Amino acid sequence: MRNRSLRSAACKRAGAALHSPTPAPTHRPPTPRAKPLRFSSNTTSSLHSAAPQTTMTQPDPVQHARQLVAEKDQLDASIRELESALRSHGVSMDEPLVDAHGFPRADIDVYAVRGLRHQIICLRNDLKAKYAEIEHAIITAHAYVAATSPIAASTITPVHAAPTRPAESRRPFAKINAVAPDSPAYHANLLKGDLIVQIGSLNHTNHDQLKALPAFVAQHENQSLRVSVLRHGQDVPLCLVPSKWGGRGLLGCHIVPYHE
Repeated sequence: MRNRSLRSAACKRAGAALHSPTPAPTHRPPTPRAKPLRFSSNTTSSLHSAAPQTTMTQPDPVQHARQLVAEKDQLDASIRELESALRSHGVSMDEPLVDAHGFPRADIDVYAVRGLRHQIICLRNDLKAKYAEIEHAIITAHAYVAATSPIAASTITPVHAAPTRPAESRRPFAKINAVAPDSPAYHANLLKGDLIVQIGSLNHTNHDQLKALPAFVAQHENQSLRVSVLRHGQDVPLCLVPSKWGGRGLLGCHIVPYHE
């Protein structure tokens, strides 16, 4: 009896659900579509004018040359530190690392020495490239000063001028007869045959037949010296740093007197 009453109640609920009215669907108003933005020519020009304008400024050639010289000084200092560390092992850049029988030397740390030599060679190559940059930068700064300063323009000879007989103040007094590889003169881009017009404050009026040159170079060890040479009739400015290296002296070049 109980099951029958439960089935009867379930049927009544199902019939009531079938005969109940279905709720009417709700209609949502259509979403308005956004209109595309249209810019007039005036609006576009105003937007472009409101954008920040960035101007590319060229670096000052003189400051650029000074920055390169500062970078060169840092390379010089790093090379000197590595050379000092190499000397602490009791060897230089050229000494053999093997004994008479071809075996690695037992009195030195061969691995450390090879590492130091490799670093020195890499930095010397960087230094040589930096000297080339400095030479180009000095020439550019020279032309810049000549073009922007009326006074300097009347006193500085253009870099690309035709070869002429040098003036009395630009007379060469010495000649580069040889340049040793990996020497300070080599890294300064001095070449055999260059005619030296000036090294620092030394020129044809005060070099005393080159007797003043060794003392002057020794006084300026590890300091940058401006050097001016005549190369194929052209005035070439260079930068030379007298310093100790693997060979004799502080320059690594053979300089002889020059007489016209």
